[in-house]
Amino acid sequence: MRLFLHTYSKAFHSQALLWLGLAISVLAGCSKVGLDDAVLPAVPPPKLELTTNNAGVAALDLDSLAGGRPFTITFGTFKHGKVEVAAGSKKLLYTATDTSRSWAADSGLYTFCQASLCQDGQITVRNIRYQKDTIIVIPEPVDTCVALPLRRFYIEEAATLRISLGFAAADTGTLAVSNVAYTLRQIGGPYSTRYDYIASGGQQNYYSGFDEITYSGTVQGRRVCGNIKVVVGDSCQPRARPDVISRAPSGPTIIQPSVLLGNDVGCAGSKGSFKLRLTPRLYLGALQLPTLLGTITDTTIGGSQALVYRRNDGTPAGADVFYYYIQNRSTDLVTRATVSLP
Repeated sequence: MRLFLHTYSKAFHSQALLWLGLAISVLAGCSKVGLDDAVLPAVPPPKLELTTNNAGVAALDLDSLAGGRPFTITFGTFKHGKVEVAAGSKKLLYTATDTSRSWAADSGLYTFCQASLCQDGQITVRNIRYQKDTIIVIPEPVDTCVALPLRRFYIEEAATLRISLGFAAADTGTLAVSNVAYTLRQIGGPYSTRYDYIASGGQQNYYSGFDEITYSGTVQGRRVCGNIKVVVGDSCQPRARPDVISRAPSGPTIIQPSVLLGNDVGCAGSKGSFKLRLTPRLYLGALQLPTLLGTITDTTIGGSQALVYRRNDGTPAGADVFYYYIQNRSTDLVTRATVSLP
């Protein structure tokens, strides 16, 4: 059984808020729960260990995988049970279809995606009804995704880039491929892993200086997945550059736009005039987005724009990160960079 639960957002120049919608459709296969993932990549997902109750049911709150930030998660098949999402909730339910006491454990693969970056993890379910004097059934091994190294390409506007998404010696397979902004075309037939990326066209309604390609599938009998960053246009011109911001010892961390824009200069130190925001598209008023470990809000303080970062209570130690976007007032080019908060 495959369930799809999607939350999506669109911002228009004349509207002030994001509208959220939910849709659920049922297909054969596995279960999928989705939320808008236009934020940042997560840390590698953990191995999830569940234990059934006497009724053969185990539950998991899906928000616990990402601290409440948007994500997409896909579940594979299990030998002794089925996975479904409880109606009207984000709770994963494992229900044993094999009600015998002869199996000790079940397992299956899940794929966890954030910011269009997907990684695989494993779910192991212990059968509390298992009796040791019966035959132990060992779960069949599951394939894991071979995560290919992150690649980055630079391309001029309207230019074409040939990209191979398979192994070095292979150019055929079955892949699911998507990108953010411009045009991506498969070449060489339906099983080719070669694509032409064209820095024009596409479905974006803003002048983008970046793109991101994600892919997953099977090449030479092995599951592969990966992420490609594309920098579009003259990378030597003023554009968004990564920043590291020290968090306040307690309470919110207030980030002034001038702090982030200070290093957004060209190769020769040339400067630009920018509009700063938290999404590539325009929005009106304040906007709050979840990060891996907290929230980031675009708001005003004392009549001036400010970004306010708040860390969630009880989150583990470690760095957090979010994207910011700047639009050049002269060219309208939108570029993005990360802000790390160690």
